[in-house]
Amino acid sequence: MEFLKVMLVDDEDLVIEDIQALIDWEAHGFRVVGFAYNGRQAQRLVEEVQPDIIFMDVSLPDLDGISLSRKLQERLPEVVIIILSGYMDFKYAQGAVEIGALSYIVKHQVTPESLLSTLSDARETIEKKKFSRLIESRFFLRSVLEQGISYHDGMEEALSVYQDPFLLLRLTPVTPWYGVRAEEKESLILQAHMSPLLQIQTEDFRILDILIYHADILVFLGPRASARPGKRYLGSLSGAVRALREELERQTRQTFVAVYLDHETVLSNLYADQLLLENAREMYRLREGETLLCIRNGKAPGGDESGAGDPDLRFAGQMRKSCENPQNLHFIDREYFLEHYEEFQEKLTDCMKKLADEEDVTGFLNCCRKTLELLSGFPEWDQEENTLGCYAGQIAAEVLRRSGACHAACRQRQQYAPSTNYMLQYIRDNYSGSPSLAEVAEHLQSNSMYLGQKFKKDTGKTFHNALNEYRIDRARQLLDTTNLRIFEISEKVGIGNSQYFSKIFKEITGLTPNEYKTASYAVSRRKL
Repeated sequence: MEFLKVMLVDDEDLVIEDIQALIDWEAHGFRVVGFAYNGRQAQRLVEEVQPDIIFMDVSLPDLDGISLSRKLQERLPEVVIIILSGYMDFKYAQGAVEIGALSYIVKHQVTPESLLSTLSDARETIEKKKFSRLIESRFFLRSVLEQGISYHDGMEEALSVYQDPFLLLRLTPVTPWYGVRAEEKESLILQAHMSPLLQIQTEDFRILDILIYHADILVFLGPRASARPGKRYLGSLSGAVRALREELERQTRQTFVAVYLDHETVLSNLYADQLLLENAREMYRLREGETLLCIRNGKAPGGDESGAGDPDLRFAGQMRKSCENPQNLHFIDREYFLEHYEEFQEKLTDCMKKLADEEDVTGFLNCCRKTLELLSGFPEWDQEENTLGCYAGQIAAEVLRRSGACHAACRQRQQYAPSTNYMLQYIRDNYSGSPSLAEVAEHLQSNSMYLGQKFKKDTGKTFHNALNEYRIDRARQLLDTTNLRIFEISEKVGIGNSQYFSKIFKEITGLTPNEYKTASYAVSRRKL
């Protein structure tokens, strides 16, 4: 629980003792951090303890409480003032309203219930103020990140936490490259995980802020005074990044790659430095096993350029852009794919290997994407089977496999009866509902027994078996790429009974859905 700090100001020590004794402050989320008997003491104490709430007597020996409250609010604009008085006085009550005090309390009328009610109102007021500031700061911060507007002096108060130099870190969930929507990635890093992360602090760094940005997590780290230039600084930074990533993985049961900068940045350079991380975050796909990538841009903090001694520090270098050295992808053509498939496969293999060896991640993914776009133009292409592996080797192997499968299906389709091709497509389009052979027969105005026999002769499967296999293929994809529960996946693939779904799943895969999920997660962890 986050305690709100409370300060008591009254010239009578008996009043302060009575208020302290009325309730168990810490049990309700408050902590009395100090008390003062006059205005001078109060002003010194405010600077020292930075309270959230002040109970202020209106009548002090050296200064009236209303004037003192006004002065203290100049130093702490967010502080909540609660005025205390020995009796109800209209002049004092009016003064309390003028300074924006939360409440005006008559001392001898205070009860535990009324005090708790007032404190509850104070907490709500503070949380509303914090939320309002957070919304404002996030609006300006996103504007700077997107460069919709440039940082200017008018943002200073809203972005005050970022005024000093900070370090930038981006945590990206290691998900299949193609077909995973942003909202599915964000489901891995829900806002609920942010609060525990904010509590992680290290000897040399503190977390200033955490922001979900483009389905990744952007972390702002502030170096402490204890941080020193040189190799130890980089090692300590690497340790802090690793601790954050491990805690996030523990909470979400997902794998993340951390890409971070070796140099401090400021708001005026935030867009450019964020762009470095944006361009580098896919580099892990070319470096299987590396989940900490340090992007060097000149000297490391404090002038150290070596970064030696820490095996987790990697120099990602200047990102190559495909536009600077474009690869010839003209061979990725429909006619060439159909008529000269062996040559097509050879050229595609060489192209992907060359781009991966050169660490041109943008060019590599463009080559794969263009190939998948070509395949999507064929009826045999399964529009939903669009999730590929995490790493370049996996992606390349899968793209080659799918192009081969698509080409073979093209040839095979030419040998199938038109009704069989129609039924296969009907399964793909309607698997989440209740497709049946009788429905197909009605659509084709034919006999269901004849269609079923023709389908089995062409494919070697019954319509029902082909439907179940396709449903389980879809279920495996959902298990690999989402955090949906078993019964939710069962419903999504058109099987309303989750027990029957588990039975069919095991018959086809040899594992229960839970066993498959556990095995899939373990394999992904070993690869990292």
